Amino acid sequence: MRPILIALNYRLTGEPFDARVVQLICYLGGMAIVPGAVVALVRHPGSRAEFLLGLGLACLMALPFGMLGMLCRQAVMLGDKVAIRSRWPEFASYVVCFGVLMTGMMSLAGLGLTPVQVTLGLMMICSLSLALVVFCLMTTLVRAMKL
Repeated sequence: MRPILIALNYRLTGEPFDARVVQLICYLGGMAIVPGAVVALVRHPGSRAEFLLGLGLACLMALPFGMLGMLCRQAVMLGDKVAIRSRWPEFASYVVCFGVLMTGMMSLAGLGLTPVQVTLGLMMICSLSLALVVFCLMTTLVRAMKL
């Protein structure tokens, strides 16, 4: 047991383990969105234009996931430099992101759209909420770099 504990103390990089795990999860999530969206769009047949729009929205939704992975790694490493009270935009973005998701999903249900249009709407709402989180996390990182 002792050699395992000694081996765990040695790291290849100076980054914390959780920062690398979060980055990996965000990267894998971004890569899984595109095939998942293609499967959803194939199951709900629509026009060729709707399929191409859905493919574009899936790529647009995968981009903030990759950016979120990079930003989360930096935020974990620089998080100690920024006081909790000055990170209010980041924390507010989590609440607003959840509100945008819930409001968007509830409003989509009442519009009477076709299944492919609902899928496109969900991808658009998720892209918007992820972009909001990325933007507000970026403000925290800019504040941390100023200090």
